[in-house]
Amino acid sequence: MNYDIRVPHGVMFHHFHGGTHPTGQGSISQADFEKMLLFIGIDNIVGAADWFEKYPLRQLENKVCITFDDSLKCQYDLAKPVLDKYNIKAFFFVYTSVLTGAVEYLEVFRYFRSVAFKNFDDFFGAFIERLQKSEFSEAVNLALTHFNPDAYLEKFSFYTKNDKIFRYLRDHVLKVKNYNQIMLDLIQAHGYSIDDIKKNLWMSANEVKQLKDEGHFIGLHSDTHPTTLGLLEKEMQKQEYTQNKSSLEEIIGSSILTMSHPCNSYDTNTLDILKKLKIQMGFRANMESGFDSVFEIPREDHINVYKKMRGE
Repeated sequence: MNYDIRVPHGVMFHHFHGGTHPTGQGSISQADFEKMLLFIGIDNIVGAADWFEKYPLRQLENKVCITFDDSLKCQYDLAKPVLDKYNIKAFFFVYTSVLTGAVEYLEVFRYFRSVAFKNFDDFFGAFIERLQKSEFSEAVNLALTHFNPDAYLEKFSFYTKNDKIFRYLRDHVLKVKNYNQIMLDLIQAHGYSIDDIKKNLWMSANEVKQLKDEGHFIGLHSDTHPTTLGLLEKEMQKQEYTQNKSSLEEIIGSSILTMSHPCNSYDTNTLDILKKLKIQMGFRANMESGFDSVFEIPREDHINVYKKMRGE
């Protein structure tokens, strides 16, 4: 079975496990990453520079590019050696607050879920139990009576029912402050430390620079990675991307021209901001059709590629 490339698109990768990087929801091994590249076909993979040049000219029929989101150390440690082996140059979309010492809880909380629980459903049970004992229980129960998981994030078929409920509660019911409170309570209750968790999560500025120097494309992914960036006021969105661009250009010493939308969250304000920042290319986070803008290039999640490779 071959990988079906009906339209030119990116393949989107996030988490890898192996060595000091634990297995987590959606993570893949270095060996499986290599198998996926071979399944796609090395000859079907276009390097970042060629993609940037040829995609706007519609010269990439039956081709894909490789992309990475979220500034993750596991990508540098585990995916980069495979890219090196096949001389593949990829897009790395980097959020920058973590490169200057900030702690972004999105990744901290994911790591905690991975190491403190057997699986996501095990975590989800503890999360709901904590919510039911909290001051937010009434609001949560009311919200869930009107919530239909099947109609939420329906373009992301790999999300389970519990995934969808969790993301809905996180992003639309609790929102940032209250969600963080619940998660920090859980972390403390399980005896984990934020300082210990954060040590091996993100690349360093030097590693980002090394990627650029070796021919990979570094792109924007916001400064702090809001999960619902497209719902922010325009000025807040502008601040996210302006700071992101400034920080990255200082690190790599050249202009940033590409980006991907965090959690696929954006609106017309976002696209206007990107144009004014002289960004020339952007990527979505799914394969939904009907988007013709060069700021909305489709991407297939690696989970779907993995399933196709396994014949699922």
